[in-house]
Amino acid sequence: MAVNLSDTNVAGIGGEEDQRIRQEAARTETAWEGAGTETGILIWRVENFSLVSWPVEKYGSFHRGDSYVVLHTFKTGGAEKLFHEAHFWLGSQTSVDEQGTAAYKTVELDDFLGGGAVQV
Repeated sequence: MAVNLSDTNVAGIGGEEDQRIRQEAARTETAWEGAGTETGILIWRVENFSLVSWPVEKYGSFHRGDSYVVLHTFKTGGAEKLFHEAHFWLGSQTSVDEQGTAAYKTVELDDFLGGGAVQV
């Protein structure tokens, strides 16, 4: 039996309304305040299903039992436009809930940035 997706609750996924709702939801995440507005790297550590800013002096030092979200904001070719690469890093001993949170928050960060980030 063929199902017409337009008759289901997934019909609007990826559409304009879906994107608007996801961007509005992403704006409620306080960790994203100021994210992507200037060149550089920002890192957040997953703690209890939330994000906590990772101190700059600890950049480059990740823990096996943790998960992180990383944002690289840059310019290219002399353009003024900012580009974004969003990553998540999963330690070899991180919990499944932290893995899921890091992945979800990376997608949410992309939504916050207007959907233009390259997710790596």
